[in-house]
Amino acid sequence: ESTDGPGQGPGDCVAECAAGFFSSTGLVPCTACPVGSFAVAAGATACTACARDKSTRESGSAECVNKCEAGTVGKDGLGPCTACRAGNYSEAGAAVCSVCPVGSVSANDGAAGCEACAPGSYAALAGQAECVRCAPGAAQA
Repeated sequence: ESTDGPGQGPGDCVAECAAGFFSSTGLVPCTACPVGSFAVAAGATACTACARDKSTRESGSAECVNKCEAGTVGKDGLGPCTACRAGNYSEAGAAVCSVCPVGSVSANDGAAGCEACAPGSYAALAGQAECVRCAPGAAQA
């Protein structure tokens, strides 16, 4: 038997875009959803933007993952996240912790920033967790 018109044979079937990909028809050829957006189901005609506190690790993703909160870091700034150690800090979405500069400290793990040492104390080295009090009878210059 011949197949003369559309819809009359298996050659008329076209694959859907896989999850994480889209096209105007939802069928191949498809484009990967860019980083920061996703398509959860096959056959998508558009990608959905991740919520502000989430992103994707790579293009062509089917789900978003949490961005690391300030004071924590993870691969590409995304979860799973680990707290920065005392003497260090991070901004939200960071991949690595930063060291508190000379003159400031972060006393606890998971700090979002560093605090300047109070008058009469100092932090002579970067990455300190505590300020050192000046010796009795001495003052900070």
